[in-house]
Amino acid sequence: MREVGRVLKVGSPLIVTFSNRCFADKAVAVWLQLDDQGRVRLVEGYLREAGNFENVRGLDRSPGRMFSDPLYAVRSQSTDPVGWDSFRPP
Repeated sequence: MREVGRVLKVGSPLIVTFSNRCFADKAVAVWLQLDDQGRVRLVEGYLREAGNFENVRGLDRSPGRMFSDPLYAVRSQSTDPVGWDSFRPP
């Protein structure tokens, strides 16, 4: 997420969308352990932890009709990539 924030123009929106459908053998363990709201909070946390996003907000955009898939979004805006020059991967 930090790299995404680095390449976006300051003030650009980033919207991450997802459903609760996934291939269990391709998902990371934490994703499978969380419910839908927990996944929204996880993505919000990734964006906040990256340090170059603001106005991070989770949204439920599910249609609410029978037999329809839920849809969740986490919206944010990029900021100055503070501290990126000093970032050194482990």
